[in-house]
Parts: sequence; structure tokens; C-alpha cells
Amino acid sequence: MNGRRTHQEVIEAGDHLFQQLELHAVATTTADYAMELAVDERITNPRGGLQGGLIATLVDVAAGRTLMADLPEGSRLSTADLSVHYLRSIASGPARADGARPAADGDRARATGPNEQITDNAAVRSTDGPHYQEAP
Repeated sequence: MNGRRTHQEVIEAGDHLFQQLELHAVATTTADYAMELAVDERITNPRGGLQGGLIATLVDVAAGRTLMADLPEGSRLSTADLSVHYLRSIASGPARADGARPAADGDRARATGPNEQITDNAAVRSTDGPHYQEAP
């Protein structure tokens, strides 16, 4: 082995980045899956808005978790394409991303539908939905 810990070892030690963020699934009646991220000064830019990369991550993780619900146990996905359009700053939280079931489903690729990923009252919109490739 190359000295690196496995993903599971990092999770078990509480060292994964997502464990350092206040990112968690929440109940929803408007989507198939929803996640929220607490917004505070540790993860905002100099103007006080949530860092754009974390917004994209929130959208990506919510969509991926939504798709994983329909896959056999042990399946893995990786993001193949993600397009995010920032409409306004998210200065207070929590920021929220709603996921929807796949709009397109192929042998090895899946995509969520257009305009399905919305964060913080349309502060961000993923216009074509993230596309995922099943990982080998």
C-alpha cells in the first residue's frame, strides 16, 4: 500500500472534509432528497457569501446521493459534468440543495433533470443537472 488511508479509514477517524462541514440530509416534501449546509464565517468569501466551490459541492452531493438511492448496494458514482450558474450570494444559511430522480438513465451514465438543483431560494441553478458516470 502507498501509505494513504482508505476512504473508510478517513471516515471512521472523523477526518473527512464533509465531516468538518455542517452538511447533512434534511427532510423534504418538495424533492426526492435534500441537503443543507450551515453558513458561517469559516466558509464564506471576503464579501460574506458562501464560497462558490462549496455551493457546487452541495449541489453535486445532493444530486449524487439522490441517484445512489436507486443503485444496488456497493455501486459508486463519479461526477462526469456539472454546470452551476450563480445568481446571487448566499450570505446566511443554511444553504439547501434539492435533488430529483434521474431524468436520463443509461447503462453506465445517469443525469438529473434540468433546473432540479436549487440552492437557497434559487441563488444557484444547475441548468442541465449534474451528469454522473458509474465508477468501475
